[in-house]
Amino acid sequence: MKDGHGKKIREQFISMRGALTEDFIAGASLEIIRRLSGFEALKNAENICAFFPSYGEPLIIPFLEEMLGSGKKILLPKYSRKNGNYAMAAVANFADSLAPGKFGIMEPAGNDVPDEKSSRSTVWLVPGVAFDRAGTRIGYGKGIYDILLETRPELKVGICYQWQIVGRIEPESHDVKMNYIFTEKEIYKIV
Repeated sequence: MKDGHGKKIREQFISMRGALTEDFIAGASLEIIRRLSGFEALKNAENICAFFPSYGEPLIIPFLEEMLGSGKKILLPKYSRKNGNYAMAAVANFADSLAPGKFGIMEPAGNDVPDEKSSRSTVWLVPGVAFDRAGTRIGYGKGIYDILLETRPELKVGICYQWQIVGRIEPESHDVKMNYIFTEKEIYKIV
């Protein structure tokens, strides 16, 4: 898909995701969580860089709460006024340590310093509008995750619904490929 076609897919898929029923989202999210719970890399990770679901994305918060309770460090994107972009910041808990961020999406509250580097094992859970089986991702068009991921060597796992898997996405120079994609029906390992 070329840039113009990617924009069309982005608009179409965001609209389709907005029309999903609560029952579909809940059921598909449980299946995605079941797959994530059995993923050895996540069991062994000390840090999980994730996202707060919005606009019909899979509801992974119960999984993240469980991981936080088991002693793993959970990090979510947080807008940094200092550098005018997003960085990852630790979540103390999901009950009362989050607040709406720049785009209205929940992020770690307070003036905490973003936690950018860690020598401990990290796995990224990455949202997207569409993915292909080669690990290419169409995001929301703001480049937030492309910037967050561009220098990160850690394992990257795309999270989406099965219908968000498309035939082929023409990658752009800034795109960061996923190592895996988890849906409610499949786990795609990218070769």
